[in-house]
Amino acid sequence: MNNIKDQENLSQKKVLLRLDLNVPLKDGNITDETRIDKIIPVINFLIKKKSKIIIISHVGRPKGEINKILSLKPICVNLEKKIKKKIKLLNNDIFELKKDDLFKSPEDQIILLENIRFYKEEEKNDTSFAKHLASLADLYVNDAFSCSHRAHASISKITEFLPSFAGLQLETELSALKKVTTEIKKPITCIIGGSKISTKIDIIKNLIPKFDNIIIVGGMANNIIKYKGNNIGKSIKEVDCETTISNIFEISKNHSCKITFPEDVLVGKSMDDKSKVKGLDDIKDDDLILDIGPKTINKIKGIIKNSETILWNGPAGYFENPNFANGSYEIANAIIKKNNDSSIYSVVGGGDTIALINQINVIKKSKEFENIKSILYFFTLNDIYGSSNIVDITSKKISNDTYNLTKIKLLDDLNKFLRNKSYLYLFLKGVGTDPSKRWFNALYANYENLAPNVIKDNFKFLDNFSKNIDTNLIVILLPYEYQTRDCNKNILKPQKMLIKILKDLNIATKDLTDEFCNNKKSKKNFLKFDPMHLSKNGHTLVYNTLLNEINF
Repeated sequence: MNNIKDQENLSQKKVLLRLDLNVPLKDGNITDETRIDKIIPVINFLIKKKSKIIIISHVGRPKGEINKILSLKPICVNLEKKIKKKIKLLNNDIFELKKDDLFKSPEDQIILLENIRFYKEEEKNDTSFAKHLASLADLYVNDAFSCSHRAHASISKITEFLPSFAGLQLETELSALKKVTTEIKKPITCIIGGSKISTKIDIIKNLIPKFDNIIIVGGMANNIIKYKGNNIGKSIKEVDCETTISNIFEISKNHSCKITFPEDVLVGKSMDDKSKVKGLDDIKDDDLILDIGPKTINKIKGIIKNSETILWNGPAGYFENPNFANGSYEIANAIIKKNNDSSIYSVVGGGDTIALINQINVIKKSKEFENIKSILYFFTLNDIYGSSNIVDITSKKISNDTYNLTKIKLLDDLNKFLRNKSYLYLFLKGVGTDPSKRWFNALYANYENLAPNVIKDNFKFLDNFSKNIDTNLIVILLPYEYQTRDCNKNILKPQKMLIKILKDLNIATKDLTDEFCNNKKSKKNFLKFDPMHLSKNGHTLVYNTLLNEINF
């Protein structure tokens, strides 16, 4: 296929331009504009050549039905701003459109047809549909690299009815792919995610003879896990793909290409749930597999470390929920580190994968974090209750909502009000009871059940964030006043549990319990009648300890 840039006489020619504008949308807003940015050069080229441009593209999978949520309208608005040109979005039935009706006004230069996948004929590669599309234009340009493997009417069949050319971005992508598959040093590794193995089976089969490692993650991996005889609960899967998977393993064996898939996973009961690490033998019927586990991450990182060329398409999990983003973040950071340490050649593709990389890069480039060398996260034991309220600081919109563990009753409200406003109330309450002991005992009872499940994911999120901005994360553990009275080892269980969690995550930790226990005036390190907040003495002790022991 010849490239459109080599064509001279394009003035007033009606060009049917197939683009991939399948950008991620949330509540009608574009969350990543990378795919839009990449196709601007071909549009500007055609504008300069004074062509009449008819853009066709898709968003999502409406399955041949009109779905207003998957309209191209927000993309049309975004693209107009970028190219500073008016774009006319046509909602008309494509079958009713005629060539002579498209550019009636002299000002009309760019027309965008509504989501091409609203028509079932598109994915069926229907000949009549393709022929009608072709009747609207003088020539066809394909600049939708990520869709070019699909046998769809606007990609495959249409080339039978119009002079066809490659777009600028398509040529760039093909050159990069050619370099990966023919010119780059071994070992070569391909990491493939996504939900459907059937959509990428041909790609995998073609890559196996040329690659040393193929790593399958995301929803695709669920099919392999099931194929190997394990339960996948209610996780996303395909039906009747056993033969396909068997072929993949057989071909890989013949070509000495190692297939890697998850050894452990992160599951939840829903996509909004917290994560829990499970081995493949422990997955229950109501579990959803939403990310790869730590063993799998370490294995993949080892493969990346020993690779000279990497191709990555598709995240490892449901990274939109920070609780299931760790696998994708770890892969991204491992590739970035490998790129920084050596002359590795890497190619990253896929809308979600690009969005993930961009998210990391945005954080890294932010001037707000430019000079930060270390992050100190001070954790007091009662933080277990509010840890599910840690906000994703990478998000554009931060909610002001707070997380309530239980519904607060009127008496509780009154208690809190008086506790915060009245020293007399605190004194009288403390005469008959020991608030420090009472509060600690209530807290202690919850730790065994809550700590591993609630806190671990939030520590992982903070760790990922610190890595993304090239800083060191240090978690500082602060004791309760009651713990520091006699420092009985039996009541230090929360610290031991937290230290184990942090050690497993390889996060630097400083437990200040001993420093408080060894202080002769330990009780004065806390506010009176408030056993969890430090006094001036307590803050001074923490400051001096950290200043002497931590190298910033």
